[in-house]
Amino acid sequence: MEKLTSLLPLELRRDISDSSPEELEYTCQALLDFLHPLPQFQRVVRELTDPQLGLCRKSREVSLDLKKKGNDCFAGGDYGKALNFYSQAVRHAPLSSDDMDKTLLATLYANRASSMHNLNLIEECKRDCGRAILLSPCYVKAWYRRGKANVVSKNYKEAVHDLEVALSMESSSSGKIHIKKDLDIAISYFKGTVETSDLANHAMNETTSSRCNNSMPELQCKYTEAKGNGMISLNCISPGTLIHYEEPLAAIILKSCRETHCHVCLNELPTDVIFCSSCTIPLYCSEQCQEKAIGKSDGTKKVRNCQHCRRLSGNNIITEFAEHKHECGGSNWSAVLPADVVLVCRVMAKVIYKRKHPSKADTSQEILDFVHHYSRMASGTKLESHIFSIILSCCLNHYFGSDFPFTGVSAAQLVIIMSQMKVNSMAIVHMRSLQQARGTYSIEKALTSNIEQLRVGQAIYSTGRLFNHSCQPNLHAYFLSRRLLLRSTEPVPAGSPLELSYGPQLGQWGLEERRRLLKDQYFFTCQCSGCMGITLPDLLINAFRCMNPACPGVKTEEIHKIGRLLFLHSGLQIRPGSCLNCGSELDPRSLTSLAEAALLEIQRLRESPPGVLRHAVKALGQLRSVRHAYSRDLARAEDIVAEIFCLAGELESALEHCKASIKILEKLYHDSHIAIGNELVKLASLQLSLGDHAAASDSVGRLEGIFSLYYGPHAGQIYHFLESLRAAANRANP
Repeated sequence: MEKLTSLLPLELRRDISDSSPEELEYTCQALLDFLHPLPQFQRVVRELTDPQLGLCRKSREVSLDLKKKGNDCFAGGDYGKALNFYSQAVRHAPLSSDDMDKTLLATLYANRASSMHNLNLIEECKRDCGRAILLSPCYVKAWYRRGKANVVSKNYKEAVHDLEVALSMESSSSGKIHIKKDLDIAISYFKGTVETSDLANHAMNETTSSRCNNSMPELQCKYTEAKGNGMISLNCISPGTLIHYEEPLAAIILKSCRETHCHVCLNELPTDVIFCSSCTIPLYCSEQCQEKAIGKSDGTKKVRNCQHCRRLSGNNIITEFAEHKHECGGSNWSAVLPADVVLVCRVMAKVIYKRKHPSKADTSQEILDFVHHYSRMASGTKLESHIFSIILSCCLNHYFGSDFPFTGVSAAQLVIIMSQMKVNSMAIVHMRSLQQARGTYSIEKALTSNIEQLRVGQAIYSTGRLFNHSCQPNLHAYFLSRRLLLRSTEPVPAGSPLELSYGPQLGQWGLEERRRLLKDQYFFTCQCSGCMGITLPDLLINAFRCMNPACPGVKTEEIHKIGRLLFLHSGLQIRPGSCLNCGSELDPRSLTSLAEAALLEIQRLRESPPGVLRHAVKALGQLRSVRHAYSRDLARAEDIVAEIFCLAGELESALEHCKASIKILEKLYHDSHIAIGNELVKLASLQLSLGDHAAASDSVGRLEGIFSLYYGPHAGQIYHFLESLRAAANRANP
C-alpha cells in the first residue's frame, strides 16, 4: 500500500485529495490507468488472486509434519498439546478428490477425536469421528471411537450401532474380539433404557430465541431537518420491548478474534474447530457456518449445525451467497487487507449476486443508496480509498468476470461504498464476562473480574443503520452471534424518535469528549437532549470538589463549555474553574494532575501483590480530596480498591467500596442502567461470601431486572452466569 502510494505523481494525488463524489469516476479512471501497467500493482493483484502465489495455501508436507508432532505428544500422554498439533495439521491438510488427501484428513480427525476423548471432550470427539467417517466411510477406528464416546455419553442406541458397524468392517481376529467385548457392554447398557435424547434435543432447539418472532411495534422511517432520516414507532412502546432484529447484509470478523471466534457466526470456537477447504485462515464452529462462508464442499450430509444458527433459523441453511469464497483464490484477503476493506468487498459481492439473481429479494440498489460523507473525508483517507478500490476492482473482476468490469466506474462505486461503511457499519460486540465462565458460577471470579465488551466484528445492517444517535438513548443494541437486536429501555410515546448510542453515553464521557468522537467518526455535531442542555452527569463526571471544607459546591471545567447553551443570553457570568456554590477559584490543571496521579497509583496497585492496602487507601484518599464525590474517576477508583481488598481477603471493606462505586454510578446514570447491573454482580457475590443472604437475594433480583430490561429473555445467553448466581442466592436464602 505504502509503495504504491509513493509512486503516484503529485498532480494525481492532489486531484484525488480535492475530489468530490461527482468527480470520482474521473479520478478513479486516472488512477487505474496509472497503476495497472506497474509491475508493483500486478504483483499485489497476483498475490491476491493466483493460487500458486497464495501465502495461505494448504500444504500436505506441513500437515504431515504437524501430525507427527501430535503423535509424539499423544504417545507421551500430553493430550492437550497433541490436540493442538492435530488441529493445525487439519488446518493445513489439502482437501481434494484425491483419496490420499481424504485419507490424511480422516486420520487427522480420528486422531484429534482420540485426544479429545482422553480430555473428556466427548461431544467434540463424536463430531470429529463423524467427520472422519464422512471422508472415509470404511474407517473402522472412527466408527469404534465414536461408539466408545457414545457409551460414555450414555447414547447407548447410537453406541450399539457404531460398534456393530466397526465389528462388521474389522478384518483381524484380535480386533473383532476387542470390539465385540465393548459391543456386549453397550448392549447390556442399552437393554431396559429409554431413549430420551431426541426429545431433549428438540426441546433445547426451541429456545427463547424464537421469541424474536413475537409481534413487534410498527416502525417508520421519517426525515427531520435536524437529523435526516431516522426511525420512529407508530405505537407506544413499553420498557424492555424488542422493537427490531435483523441479520447483516455483510459482516467481517476483526483480526484480533480470528483465532478465537468463528469467522461466520462470530461465536467462540469449540475445541473441534474446522477450517476453510481452500486456505488456512478462516476458522468455523460448524459445517453450517463453513457452508455459509464457502458453499457446499463435498456434497455429504452435515455432521453438525451451528448451535446459534439452529436456534434462530431452525434447520434451514442459507446457502445462496458464499461470503468468503471469492476471497481465497490467492492470499486470503482478510489476512492481508484491513477488515473494513474486506467488508466492502463482501458488500459488493452481494450486490453482484443480487443482480445476477433478480428473482431473489433485491437489496443491491438499497445498499448503494446508503448515506455517505465522502466530501468530508480527510485527504489521506480519500487517497487510501482510491488505491484500495483499484486493487479490489481488479480482484473482483478476476473472480466475477464481466459481472464486475475493471473500469473507473466500478472503482468509483467501491470508493462510495467505503465511505458508506465508515458512517453506516456497526461494531458487533459480545460480552466477555467473568473470565468467560460458562455454565458455572464462581464467587471468586465474580469478585475480581469485570464484565467487559469484546468487539468481535464489523457489519452493515439494512434497517439498523437508520436508527439515529442520542447520548441519552431509549434503545439498547446487542447481538446474538451477528444478529442485531434492539430493545427499548424506557417508555417511548407513539411518534417519538427511536435512538441508540453510537459511542459513549451520557455519564460515560464528558460533553466535549462525546462530541469530538462523533464529529471525527460520523461527521456530525450531536444535538441530542443530553448535549443541548446542562445535565447532572456532565457537570459531575470530571468535576472537582471545592477546597473550602464548609462548602459542598463543585468546580468543573464542563460548566463554561456547556453553560453557554443555557445561559447564552442571560448575562450570567460563568468563570471557568470556579465553585458553582461559593465562587472560590482554583487552578484546574493542578487538580487534574493530582487526580491523574492518584488514579494511576490505584491502577498500579491493582496489579501488585497483596500487602498494598495501606497504599491503596492513601491514594484513594488523595483522589477524594480532589475529585467531586460523584465524579467518574472516583467511581472507577472505588471499584478498583474494592477488588484490591477482595484479593487481600478483606471482604467487609471490599463491600463498602463496592457500594460506594454503585452510589456514584447512580448519580451518573439512571437507577436501572446496565453499568449498575454489572456492578451489582460483584456486590451480590460479596454479600454471599459474607453470609448476608437476604441482601444478596435483593441484589440479584435488582440485577436480574436490569439485565431483563436490556436483554429480555436473552439475558441468560448474554450473561452465562446468571442462572448459577440466582441458584447460589436461593441456596443461601431458602
